Amino acid sequence: MFTFAKIATIGAWIAIWASSWTSKKTHAAMPEPMYAENPTRISPWGVMIFFIFLYAVLWIPFPIEAIFPVQWILVSIFFGYILLAIGTLLGAWATWTLGKLVTFSGAIPTNYSLIESGPYAYVRHPIQLAEILIWLGSSLIFVSVLGILMGAILLPLIKKQIRLEEKKLLEINGELYQVYTRRVGSLFLKLW
Repeated sequence: MFTFAKIATIGAWIAIWASSWTSKKTHAAMPEPMYAENPTRISPWGVMIFFIFLYAVLWIPFPIEAIFPVQWILVSIFFGYILLAIGTLLGAWATWTLGKLVTFSGAIPTNYSLIESGPYAYVRHPIQLAEILIWLGSSLIFVSVLGILMGAILLPLIKKQIRLEEKKLLEINGELYQVYTRRVGSLFLKLW
């Protein structure tokens, strides 16, 4: 069962990266984006190595049956797969919407207007939300307390990335971005 879980969690990231690659091919008619300095200074390879390390932590064998009742484990796995599926679909939708503009380094193009369609009409940072959902889902699937604790490290890093991206987007888009932030939530829907 955990072999399937490993394949599913890796498959989630592959689906998002594949969506990014195919959307760049589909949106080939778009002019090439010109990027400002990368506000987060995060290399795509660094992101990939970080997630490989986090998944290695998830896969550390731990005798969960001795601690948790079987019913809790089954409920955890069930909800984990739901979060994993939602995160995968959201991440693929967000990368598809960005087309050529998607980068996994946080670089922001200066020659494009603000994207307000697709999942960006509901949350300003759907890719980061997808990362959180995939990580939480994976931790629940593996019933990994250590994975959830590692997620506590991941959240401040994502929050820092969001702050840096928003600062740069505000510089580039000005008042348009301020109106957008009042209307659309950062990671969660604004219901009022």
